[in-house]
Formats: sequence, structure tokens, C-alpha cells
Amino acid sequence: MDVRRRKGEYHDQRGQVVPILAVVLVLAGILAFGLVHVAVAASQKASAEAAAEAAALAGAAEGPGAARSVARENGARVVGYVTLDVDVLVTVVRRGIQATARARWVPLTSPEPTGPGLR
Repeated sequence: MDVRRRKGEYHDQRGQVVPILAVVLVLAGILAFGLVHVAVAASQKASAEAAAEAAALAGAAEGPGAARSVARENGARVVGYVTLDVDVLVTVVRRGIQATARARWVPLTSPEPTGPGLR
């Protein structure tokens, strides 16, 4: 039995790596594109939430004008401002993303002065 092969009796498999590599690269590009979009959306949502929280804190401390001012400084727009007893609920829109935050106004009480001779 002759184990030697003559030219053309078997298929040459050289060159199959290139198409497979091309498919893998295209799939990796699609995955990377999707991950970038997810990361951008998460970042925009976090920015809107931060603007809402800052506006709510300002609104709880100083009222709706302060909430609007702080929201504007953060690139957002106040679309809702509700006072619920001592709580303030502020809704903002930043770059098309809506976020809501709540803050509570609690008056600061100064501590009793202590020390020698202050009692």
C-alpha cells in the first residue's frame, strides 16, 4: 500500500483561517459596538440621577429656584417639583434621560456650647 499522496488527491485546507478570522473579527466588532452603547446609556443615566439628587438637595434647603439653578448648572431641566411635608421630590431631564430624586429638609440644631465656664 502506497501511503504517499499524489498532488490533487486531497483537499488543501490552507486559506480557511482567513474567512474564519474575518467572521470572528466582525462579531467582535458588533459586540464592542453594543458594549459602547450600553456604557454610554449607563453614563447618561448616572449623570441625570446625579443632577436630580443635587437639585433635590438644593430644593430642600433653599426652594424651587435653587433646584432649577442647580439643575441648570448640571445641564438638566427641572420638569417636576413637589413638596411633601419636609420632603422635596424633584424630577429632571438631562440629555433626554429623566431622573427623580427625593431630599429631606431637616433644620440644623446647634449643639449646646460646652467647655470650661460655658455652662
